[in-house]
Amino acid sequence: MAGPAVSDMNLAEEGILEDFEGNPVTAVGVEIRNAGGGLSESLGVDPVMLHGGDTVYVVMRCDVTGINHKPIKGDEGNWKRVMVMRATDATIMDSAAVRKALDSQRDRIKREKERREGINHLFVDPEPDGNE
Repeated sequence: MAGPAVSDMNLAEEGILEDFEGNPVTAVGVEIRNAGGGLSESLGVDPVMLHGGDTVYVVMRCDVTGINHKPIKGDEGNWKRVMVMRATDATIMDSAAVRKALDSQRDRIKREKERREGINHLFVDPEPDGNE
């Protein structure tokens, strides 16, 4: 027996982000085009010599140029919304704010993966920005 039509569901309660042609969108992704071109222009003005093993932070400005919907392999009937962007500007930065934002996001990703796997912690670690 088929389940309810997407239009009859409470999308948020079902973990559905949106509806695409009557099918549930349950994941999102991104495709960034021209990332190298935007950064190469920046390096032409402010050259940086990088070496194998270096870690750098690249900040980009992107324009959303399109939206694609693709079926999710192994999860038939659900779709992934892929937002296509074109990098227009990019630069290498060494910024405490960029590092803090990435560290915070990495922690949020870890916590969400654990939550989905049913891993609960007896003591909740404070958020990296000091909030709980």
